[in-house]
Amino acid sequence: MPPSPMRYTPSPRAIVLSGVERDRQLWRVVIVAGCLLVVISGTGNVLGNPTDHRSLPRVAGESTGGLAENIAQVGASHAGAGLEFHARSLAVGHPSAPAPLGPHVVNRTLVLLNDSVFPGNFLAGYGQGPAAVAYDSGKSEVFVADEYSDNVSVINDTTNVVIATVPVGGSPQGIAYDLGKSELFVANEGTDSVSVINDTTNVVMATIPLASNPFGVAYDSKQATVFVTEFLSNEVAVINDSNDAILKITPVGTSPEAVAYDSGEGEIFVANLESNNVSVLGGMSESVLKTVPVGGNPAGIAYDSDENQVYVANAETNNVSVISDTSFTVVATVNVGMAPESAAFDTDLAEVFVANFDSDNVSAISEIDDKVVGTIGVGTHPQALTYDGGKMEIMVASLASSDLSVISGSTGTVVATIAVRVLPQGVAYDSGRGEFFVANTGTDSNAIGAVEVISVSTNTVVATVPAGRGSYGVAYDGGKGEIFVGNIGGDDVSVISDSTNSVLATIPVGLSPRGIAYDSGSGEVFVANQNSQNVSVISDATNKVVATVPLANGSDPDGVAYDGGTGEVFVTEGAADEVSIISDATDKVVANVSVLGSPFAATYDDAKGEVFVAGFVSDNVSVINDTRNTVVASIPMAGTSYGLVFDPAQGTVLVTNYLSNIVSVISDATNVVVAKVAVGNEPVAIAYDGSRGATYVSNSVQGTLSILYQAVPPPTYPVTFAETGLPSGSTWFVNITGQPTMSVPISGSSGTIISTHLPNGTYSFRVSTNNKSWSPTYTSPFIVNGGPDAVSVTFAEVVYAVSFSETGIPSGLTWSVTFNAVPASGMTDGGKDTLTLAAQPNGTYPYAIEPVEGYLADPGHGNLTVSGGLVMQAVSFSPSPGPGRYVVSFQESGLPARTPWGVTLGASLLSSSSAWINFTQANGSFSFEVGSVSGYAATPSTGSVDVNGVGVSQSIDFKATQTSPPTNGTGSPEILGLPPIEAYALLAGIAFVVLLGVVAAVELRRRKKVPPVAAPSTPPPGA
Repeated sequence: MPPSPMRYTPSPRAIVLSGVERDRQLWRVVIVAGCLLVVISGTGNVLGNPTDHRSLPRVAGESTGGLAENIAQVGASHAGAGLEFHARSLAVGHPSAPAPLGPHVVNRTLVLLNDSVFPGNFLAGYGQGPAAVAYDSGKSEVFVADEYSDNVSVINDTTNVVIATVPVGGSPQGIAYDLGKSELFVANEGTDSVSVINDTTNVVMATIPLASNPFGVAYDSKQATVFVTEFLSNEVAVINDSNDAILKITPVGTSPEAVAYDSGEGEIFVANLESNNVSVLGGMSESVLKTVPVGGNPAGIAYDSDENQVYVANAETNNVSVISDTSFTVVATVNVGMAPESAAFDTDLAEVFVANFDSDNVSAISEIDDKVVGTIGVGTHPQALTYDGGKMEIMVASLASSDLSVISGSTGTVVATIAVRVLPQGVAYDSGRGEFFVANTGTDSNAIGAVEVISVSTNTVVATVPAGRGSYGVAYDGGKGEIFVGNIGGDDVSVISDSTNSVLATIPVGLSPRGIAYDSGSGEVFVANQNSQNVSVISDATNKVVATVPLANGSDPDGVAYDGGTGEVFVTEGAADEVSIISDATDKVVANVSVLGSPFAATYDDAKGEVFVAGFVSDNVSVINDTRNTVVASIPMAGTSYGLVFDPAQGTVLVTNYLSNIVSVISDATNVVVAKVAVGNEPVAIAYDGSRGATYVSNSVQGTLSILYQAVPPPTYPVTFAETGLPSGSTWFVNITGQPTMSVPISGSSGTIISTHLPNGTYSFRVSTNNKSWSPTYTSPFIVNGGPDAVSVTFAEVVYAVSFSETGIPSGLTWSVTFNAVPASGMTDGGKDTLTLAAQPNGTYPYAIEPVEGYLADPGHGNLTVSGGLVMQAVSFSPSPGPGRYVVSFQESGLPARTPWGVTLGASLLSSSSAWINFTQANGSFSFEVGSVSGYAATPSTGSVDVNGVGVSQSIDFKATQTSPPTNGTGSPEILGLPPIEAYALLAGIAFVVLLGVVAAVELRRRKKVPPVAAPSTPPPGA
């Protein structure tokens, strides 16, 4: 089996998951494996497209073998008038740069997801495994984190069309919209980072490194901070959205996953998957206020602003815990579907919607009585959902089916389904109407497939025809003007009229139909059924199977090609390493030809009377003479031969190389590879348009069609890069992918422009400078489209966050810092308070801590040096009572070193990680309360102190609460104060006495109730 089209590496957090959460991780692997089976199982069309199920390592490179090879990547002409609309906003991938031309060139790329056309070899983004979703109220767009394709899909919620795809880090899991900055924060679990996306440009503006598996994200609008759970380190990172700096790391429960912001109370609720509880964080203090036990494996969380309640989806116990945000207690438990993963509040319906991962539906809970009022079927394995306030809709992201279900807030029903990924497979050219038909399998072999109809004049999709389950191989029947589509999941073939673009018939065939070809000599269609080891022969006059040709057991027939010269059909058999030849007159196998590893697809070269066969495992193409039925040549390929087609105008055979993302061009005169053409990711099927000399390649993972034309020398156009902001003496560099690096030094106003000339195409590039104190901002890629293009680059001085943190001042007081002549102040909450100042470039800056009545600051002033990173200055305040005020000290004993503890004295709260907590008070009597410390009990925990002209000291003794039975001094636990043997003997004796007493009591009771014996008049029941 070839490698999966999607990269998915199980995250480290999968190691610690249990119950339903571990099952969910297993499902993710199964989903990717399913997609893998779809992509590799082959594509059939009139030219014979392949399939197989063998595992191969991904080819990292390729050997030229001394062949004359050129990689052609750019177009030769304008992309057409329709290209200029939103060309940059649709630039959703990492395009390739041009290289020397060969006999063919990618002129245009059609992106099937949004039916957009780009010049050259455009590597579009694609979405797979939507794991999180957020609504952008500023742009009325929906952002979807695609876990398996490492990007974010951007959807217009008016048209329900994917308008952009933004590459981010590895395995994005959580996403939240920051209304204050109009940015999206994306937690990338696989690369331990957070990507910050500008929602205007759909470009990543910053990447914030974190420690360990970031997962959930929530935005705190009051504090302008972003909270990110870190799954394996059991912490929450607090990020300042003004400078993307980490303000604090707060410990929470075990395996924190989901997080939600409570705007009513200004608190953060964190669902801890493995400790089965929810941590409540103060938005200002950013410390844990309460811990609330909930159900098993809390995986999702949502805030209900109407009722001031928090809804927690418990994946293991299949229910939802409803928490009051004032009492911090569970006020209701609601049973829902299987493995609820996430929740979202719909303000329109006043309902909470819960995505049930294992039951493929969404539960709607009324906030009035906390009861389920409806269940709505959605896609496969729904994992995330969000409320779209603009449309009053719930958007549900389904991991396995790679789509979003749109639930109307007014009707509570699914009103639309939006695909974030397509999987183009078979492709066939309809010469009668000048159209291409492309089969989109869907997300797996059981998904309902569709056939896209593409006009060759406009290179746009003109119709979409629903087909069977797992639409796969395609063949054009020129005699009837019909398209035959093999459906691998439905074990049937759909017949589509090319005039009406509607399904005329559905024909049952064998199991898992793969390759398919039209026999113009007999007016029949031959279908290779991989799992039933035979070939179905369909009459196009009756649309019925007229013959079934058996093949060897376990041979796994894949590709099919019709040889018009001999009236024979060639069928590749991947598992048998041979090609069976079937006579279309007798529908019998007349010959078998052995070829190299796993023959996958075949095509007929009528100029030479030869059949070319792609060997998937052996990375070669075998050439069979159709007269002698012998192999006359074997041609090495660049990586995993998949589909192939004959180009009679050039006398060449074009072969898709699945793992190297190229099309190899073979001369049929010399049987030598004469060129290579870079196309999209994991190309599979290929078809030829003889009227225009064009070839269409379906790129399965990319979700695109590469359109290749015979090359002509392309014109080039000027491209200028203009920079601003970089100081004199610096050198800046422009590196266009595939081009030599360009650079120029800055000297006053000169050196600010770098110029080059490029053909039409889409180009990615990087800008850098040798002055590391400055950083560039620019938009990549850019598009050359028939004229000059100008690219702007802005350099800004790199700045770093500066903050001061204080300890020692009770809550409710104001403290201030003057840093670099700019003052900043804040209110204390008794804990560790932080003031964040304006970010600064590298340098040394003076600061002073303003006096706080009754306290002295250490240090009180000094210089702070910024040198390439975040700077935080700690300030410790100690009591310095003024006239009429005295120090009240609390000293703890019994806690491990640096354990946080706190005391509330009167109305003031103060916490510390040292042994002392000091207040300053006037004369009077004051009550105190010691805050709880997990695992310890304080003595005294409450009390009062009297201040009468002198300072007061109060000792607090902490003792560990008993978590295990006492021991007898030798390591063995004591039971009832006795050694284990003696205790067990005592307990056994007591139990025996109790048992005797019970037996005696029962016997006595029985005797009292039994009446005198008498002969029964009728037999007792059961006698």
